[in-house]
Amino acid sequence: KSGILARLSIALVVAAAAGVEAMKAVVARAFGPPGEVLEVGSAARPTEGLLVRVKACSLSPSDYRMLSGDASLVKKPKSFPYVPGGDVSGVVVQGDEEFEAGEEVVSTWDFFGQGGLAEVAAVTPSLTVRKPSTLSHVEAAALANSASHALLAVEGANVSSADRVLVLGGSGGVGSIVVQLAKARGAWVATTTTNLQLLADLGADRVVDYTKADWHDELFSRENPFDVIFDCAEGRRAWHRVARSGFLKPGSRFGRFVAVVPQDWRIIVTKWWHLPAFFLPALWRVLASRLLKARRPRYTMLLTSPTRDTLTRVLDLASRRDLRCPLDPGSPFPFTTRGVVDAFELHQSRHARGKVVIRLDT
Repeated sequence: KSGILARLSIALVVAAAAGVEAMKAVVARAFGPPGEVLEVGSAARPTEGLLVRVKACSLSPSDYRMLSGDASLVKKPKSFPYVPGGDVSGVVVQGDEEFEAGEEVVSTWDFFGQGGLAEVAAVTPSLTVRKPSTLSHVEAAALANSASHALLAVEGANVSSADRVLVLGGSGGVGSIVVQLAKARGAWVATTTTNLQLLADLGADRVVDYTKADWHDELFSRENPFDVIFDCAEGRRAWHRVARSGFLKPGSRFGRFVAVVPQDWRIIVTKWWHLPAFFLPALWRVLASRLLKARRPRYTMLLTSPTRDTLTRVLDLASRRDLRCPLDPGSPFPFTTRGVVDAFELHQSRHARGKVVIRLDT
């Protein structure tokens, strides 16, 4: 701890001597495990664009995928050290044509999200909206990205009250929102998780503990197959299990498989040839499922990105308490090296029981 404080003090002195205003921030020195490369130190305070004093920042899978270096061919910082984090809620300190200083806002990202785990962040105006007064900064940050993906997934699948829906990975950031949105449309919803009570509270009609029962065998019904599966957890394994088993209706009967995780949860793209290895199998499923729609469900990859409209709509739902964003019991994590490392390690373990959020205003 004393070593970190010493490095922070030195960095502030160096920044002042160079005429650069420094701020407290989480800095990643290199690709690697959170405990080895992350610490709370200092970074240059941004000076241009729409600037927000960050109150809370939530983590998404993109944050630890960038940190790990697993997808360094397509997802990497411009240089090291860099400040991770992209889903933030805070107060405008430097406005633009639309937002004024003092307004509370929520902001997310489209492809690269970084800079959020700092006292002040430069945010993208087109992906920034005003925060509803009924939501805390922690709640708003938690909804910034995953909830938009969930909304786009449910709308893209055109879920209706006549559908039987299965959500694989129901306690994650996307899955927990998909469960609620599908229920709001009147669908019968089953899900897999180890957090049984949470998903029951969110309205799921059937909850399967995947560590104790096989969801395919537990939920299989040849007479009443599922209409839609949202795979937020397993990837290609789940598709192979349901593609021809009769668990999910074929495309000719409007059976839909929405792949939030198209291949494997861990994405390795460090060489150019990893790109076709990642995309081609999923693209083949898309094509084959349409050519063989009498026998296979319609396969779709979730490749959409949040927009200002989706962010506005999910925040509005949450402000009216028509949508909950479950937080992990450890959230909000403190803005300390230990707190940030714990948050990243929990998120990377895939055992979080809700969204992982770091609070910066303490």
